[in-house]
Parts: sequence; structure tokens; C-alpha cells
Amino acid sequence: MVIDQIHGSLAANACAGLLVLAWLIVAFRTRPGLVGLLVGLAHLTLAGLIVREPLRALIDPPYGPFVLGMISVSGSSAITAAAAIVATAAVGAFSALHRSREAMLLTLASSLLFLGVLGWPWVHALMGGIQVDLQLGDSLVIPVGLASAAGFAVTAAPFLLGAVWAAVRTLRAPPA
Repeated sequence: MVIDQIHGSLAANACAGLLVLAWLIVAFRTRPGLVGLLVGLAHLTLAGLIVREPLRALIDPPYGPFVLGMISVSGSSAITAAAAIVATAAVGAFSALHRSREAMLLTLASSLLFLGVLGWPWVHALMGGIQVDLQLGDSLVIPVGLASAAGFAVTAAPFLLGAVWAAVRTLRAPPA
């Protein structure tokens, strides 16, 4: 591991930690419901996992392409794409904690975006007949149906829940 990779990882972990800390403070102050916490946590997890990409691309400009679901960007626009994904996920995470109509609209928009970006590859693979096996070591293989269901549950289901929940809350929420 090169020294700039170590510093990039430390900076990314620090950014993710500050993001989690700020989100927890807002969550304790606003006291959202269980679904709001789950939707916010899904967005926060995505932001925390992707936060390293723009930092890494700034440190090492010829760094490889940024790929997330349907998004594949290479070159200098990879920094912008990764930063936009982090910002959108952070906005979705914090807006899921609030009850106003505007916050629910932001949560709805970010959930639909990530549902499309992360969910469409699963739908496309299932419709195309692509078989996805998960291999955990040499002897344990998770069968196709269970592997596909688990992959969808981890990558797209939280954003599907967020989109439905935010749409219902948008209709019922008072304007800010």
C-alpha cells in the first residue's frame, strides 16, 4: 500500500465518521420513526461507502473509473460523479429524518435515483436470464434464487422502501 492510499483511507474514514456523528445527532434531536431511521441509514451507508472515491480521485487523478450500478464514469468527471453521489446520499440520509414535505420530496428523489441506479442492474440480470451465484469459499455456494433475492435486498430494497415511504409521507406531510 502506497502512502497516499493510506492518507486517502484515513481521510475517507474521518469524513464518513463525521457524517455518521452528525447524522446521529440529528436523529436523536428529531426522533424520526423506525422507517425514517432505516431509510436514512441506507442513504448514510451508501454515502459512507462512496466517500472514499472522490478523495481518492483527487489524490490520484489517473485513478480508474467510478462505477456504481448503472453509473460508469472515467477521467476527470469521475470526481464530480462520485462527489454528486455522496452529496445526494447525504441529503437523502438527513432529509429522511425530518417530517416536512420538502424533506420528504428530497428523500423521494434520492431514493428513486438510487433505486434506479442500483436496482435496475438486478432487474436487467433477472430478465436477461443471467444466473448469479454467491460463492463463500470452496464448499459453500448460495443458490441462484436466494443469491438474487439477497443482492436485491441489500442493494435496492432499502431505496424501494424509502421511495414508497417518502411518497406516502409527502402526501400527508405539512409544508415547512
